[in-house]
Amino acid sequence: MLLDVKSLVRYFTFLKPTRTKLGWIALFLSLEFLLIAHSLGPRMSWDGLRDDTFSQILIDTNFNLGAFSEQARMPEPKAQSYFDRQTTPQPQSPWQYIIWISIVAVAKLTLGQAWVYGIVTLNALAITLSAILILRLAASFKFGSIIVGTLYALFWDQLYFISWIQSDSIFNLMVAMMLTACASLASANNTQAWNVRCFVLMGYALLATFFRPNGLVLLSFAVLAILYIRFLMQGKFFESRYARLLWVAGMLAFSSIGLLTLAVFAHDPDLWPLDIGRSAIELMHLRTGVGEVVISRPETFLQPPENWLGVAAVHYTKFLYFFAFIGQDFSVFHKVANTLWYIPFYCIVLRGILFILFTREDTFNFLIHLGVLAITMIILFASFHAVTLVDFEWRYRVAIYPALILLAAIGFRRLILDWQSYFSGSAQ
Repeated sequence: MLLDVKSLVRYFTFLKPTRTKLGWIALFLSLEFLLIAHSLGPRMSWDGLRDDTFSQILIDTNFNLGAFSEQARMPEPKAQSYFDRQTTPQPQSPWQYIIWISIVAVAKLTLGQAWVYGIVTLNALAITLSAILILRLAASFKFGSIIVGTLYALFWDQLYFISWIQSDSIFNLMVAMMLTACASLASANNTQAWNVRCFVLMGYALLATFFRPNGLVLLSFAVLAILYIRFLMQGKFFESRYARLLWVAGMLAFSSIGLLTLAVFAHDPDLWPLDIGRSAIELMHLRTGVGEVVISRPETFLQPPENWLGVAAVHYTKFLYFFAFIGQDFSVFHKVANTLWYIPFYCIVLRGILFILFTREDTFNFLIHLGVLAITMIILFASFHAVTLVDFEWRYRVAIYPALILLAAIGFRRLILDWQSYFSGSAQ
């Protein structure tokens, strides 16, 4: 027999994948992702046209950031047409996208008219690197490599955006890099290494805020990750067996308080005491004022809120819809396919979360703590988009797929152990 499937599976599911195994997996994933990128793309979106315009301004000004700042102006919000309000918020700053805009500008200068193909190729390579990073994090337990590799290869909602001229795929890689940086920080074995890695982590998080607006999530996550690693993971500051559960419960409580607080200001922007952030509060006021949940999907809208509690209800609904996977305009096939994928996937993720929060085992101790940070990241992203924007195609969720896949890998491995325990008990 030319192909021994059992030996092949054993090779790729060995406890610690070697560089050769990682190389083969990376080659397969990169070829798949490049095929998707160039067979479906390049595709241009409204945001892609915006970035195209800004990158051209950057080129025309010879990368003079002062001149760029004077000429670049953000367009009005995409959904302004159904805002029935007298006030119009000030547009966002293009500086929130300057790193991504610079990447597009460099692609134009180096590739000319073929720059769009360069971007989708870059997207494919970014998702490949994201897969490798998460695969390495999950390599501390058996089957970790094959589970992560399979999820990356099959997760269509993640792959779909590779072919678009947008920053989502690269930001996906940035999230995977952030989780990897946290793992590196946790392994620091002396004060100097800790300080240097903290500095690098925070510097990287600051740079993310100039890549796209939800880079602010990575900045807040970096602060929380440092606190968690220092006081709960390394410092044994809180040694209760429920420490992980209480941390996640605290994150949910913190998120809930934040959503309630911002609901007060979104209902009445005049209460906002600062000039900084006022335009964001005004935009929040406009969006929640019409009960918007998922942008441009009126079927998801709530009744226009009459008070701040109604605004809070919009925020909480958006938090939940951030994880939705079916739209009213989806085809029957699309709905069935998403249901068959997401329901088992979310169940496996939930099994991983329950194991992380309640286990007493030390077998996957390091990965368990990393799982807590993955849960924290997911809560932060969902909360951020609950008060800003849940996209029509849920593309902002692409940012949390590395964290979800890591949790799914832990959950799937736990299910395998559950099944082994069940059948061994039945045999006795």
